[in-house]
Formats: sequence, C-alpha cells, structure tokens
Amino acid sequence: MKQFELKDGKNHYGFLDMETGYDYHLKKVIPGTQSFIREGIAGCVCKNLYDLEKISMQYVSIEPGVAAPAEGLTMHPDCEEITLILQGEGTLLLPEGKTYELKPDISFYLKEGHPHGIINNSKEVLKYVVVYSKPLKDVKRNAYKEGDTYDSENGCIVKNINDGIQRTAPGFTGNKPDEGHLTSIIFEGNNICFLHPIQKPGVSSPEEDFVSHPGVDELEFAITGRGTVIMPNLGLALRPGIMRYNAPEQPSKTFNNYDEDLRLAVFYSTGKLKNVFRTHKHARVFDVLNED
Repeated sequence: MKQFELKDGKNHYGFLDMETGYDYHLKKVIPGTQSFIREGIAGCVCKNLYDLEKISMQYVSIEPGVAAPAEGLTMHPDCEEITLILQGEGTLLLPEGKTYELKPDISFYLKEGHPHGIINNSKEVLKYVVVYSKPLKDVKRNAYKEGDTYDSENGCIVKNINDGIQRTAPGFTGNKPDEGHLTSIIFEGNNICFLHPIQKPGVSSPEEDFVSHPGVDELEFAITGRGTVIMPNLGLALRPGIMRYNAPEQPSKTFNNYDEDLRLAVFYSTGKLKNVFRTHKHARVFDVLNED
C-alpha cells in the first residue's frame, strides 16, 4: 500500500479535553478554553472550545436555579445555533410562554434571530455544547423585546437525537456500504449541520485507508462509548469529554476497538450534508498517544 505523506509534513487537527482545555496535538492548554462567566450571570460558566471562521463551539455549565439570560430572552440576529444537552435537566424558554424540557440527548436548532433562553430548574448542573455558524466574536446577543419579528414556524426545532432515522453509512471505500456504521441527520441549517453516527464494536470508518473533507471544518466528540481516531502517522484515544477538530483535507479514520457502541456527535461548517465531499488517503502504522 502506498504510504500517504502529510501536506507540509504536518497534521492539522485538534484533540481537546473539554473540561481542562488541554490539546493533545499541541500538548498544551489552549488559552481560549479558560472558563468565564457569561454576561455576568453567576452560575453560568462557559468555555470556548473551538473558534473558527465558519463554525465555533462553546461548552456551557449552568448551576441549579440559574437562567441564561438572567431575565427575558436573547437572540442572535445573524447567527444560527445548534445545542446538544450532555448532562442534567432544564427548560428551553421561547416567546409567548412556549417551553421544551431539556435532558441528555435533546438537541435544538435555532435560526438566525430566534429568541430563546435556558433555565436550570433541576437539582444538578446542566451541561451542554453550543455550535454557532460564526466566530464567537461575531455572535451578537440582543435582548428580545415583545413585538420583535422572528420565524415562529420553523425558527426553532427540538429533537431527541435517538429518534433520528439511522441508515447504513454509504461507504467511504468504493461503493460498498459501511456495515455496522449507521448515521442519522439531526439538523441541516443554512451554514451548519449536525449528524449522529453510531459505530458498532469492531467497526472502522472508513473500513480501509483514511477519509478527509475538502473545504469543510469538522467538529466531533463521543457521546457514549470509546474508540481510536487514527491519523496518517499516529492514533488518539477517543472518549466522552474529548472534542476533536478536523481541518479541511485532514485525513483520519475512527475505529471502535471496544465492546460497546460508539455514539458520536458530528458538526460540519456547511448547512447541507451533500456539500460534505470525501477524498481518500492511504494508511500507515501509528501509535496511540493518550491511551489510559
């Protein structure tokens, strides 16, 4: 098999511990991941995990009894949002008194300018990730005022990601489907989308070699289960709490070398999955760098 040579001799990826901010690629804590209080709300703590030109992600913790924003609702006038609940329970607040109950595996999509808020009315910490369609510095937060216009029909969609229709992945090697690799489309927006893949034990995606996505940024983490992410010259242990970033054209593969399903959350910097093209690269040996 022909050995793939990395562009510029370097891997272009991130492998970030969501709690500590330590990046296993750069071998240091990323400064932007340091915790901060959102808008002066005591009990609402944020970390900036990735901040890219077309997609960004925050990790948010809300203490019991705390609401964000503290009063009323907020809106991002020119930015989409996808949120996935990881831990705890709460309530999504919308205009006209409409609400949705939040718990792990509940995700919601907000169009640009849709008013919303979250309150933790439970007894444990509420934790979730938020994906935006812009760099974090460009995510405006405007207070919603009664009478402000927004898309009341399709501006907010709430789903349990386990209710998505799982289909066998189309296959990255030739035309053969990836048996044991299932995926469901949770949300397709204007500029960001969200997939929920499941890999069965012993399944590698792709089955052979590597895959990369030209022109698209990819953010991914394990919801449950474990696996190994393999780059052309190394491997990294994937587990819940690790946020992975693949730059465009970064070749990799994900191998579930454990005995339970690997459930993933994958976000792309494009609104439609049809825009996520795949190119193939050849493999070589690797070592796992952060195995427990």
